[in-house]
Amino acid sequence: MIQRIQSVYLILGVLALAGAFLLGDLTREAHEAVAWFVPAAAGAMGLAALMGLVALFLYSRRSRQRRVIVLTQYVTLVCLVVVLLGLNASGTLPSTQEVAIDGWLILVFPLVGYVFFWLARRGVDADIKLLKSVDRLR
Repeated sequence: MIQRIQSVYLILGVLALAGAFLLGDLTREAHEAVAWFVPAAAGAMGLAALMGLVALFLYSRRSRQRRVIVLTQYVTLVCLVVVLLGLNASGTLPSTQEVAIDGWLILVFPLVGYVFFWLARRGVDADIKLLKSVDRLR
């Protein structure tokens, strides 16, 4: 399980989403303006992180693991869209002139999680391709 690089990518993706989930202080202003924001963002991030953990333990069934990772990528994109819409609706979306890192972290963590899930999917695809080539040689 941990011997494969995609397992490391899955763990890092889950940690990135957990980091975004733990940034609840940054979303307090947005929650006061838009009531749906925090439950929707927390639900999407929690679901994506849970799916990443499920994919981590599907290492023996690579095709199913790949499908779960692809679905996790979609949920992570939905999470990013929910965060963008919520911050935009509340007027707390950080602008390019702001230097404060705090506002950007809530946007960067889901994006980093998506990149890690994409790398994990590439690793699973490489494993599937390698196993098919070995089976062909038998």
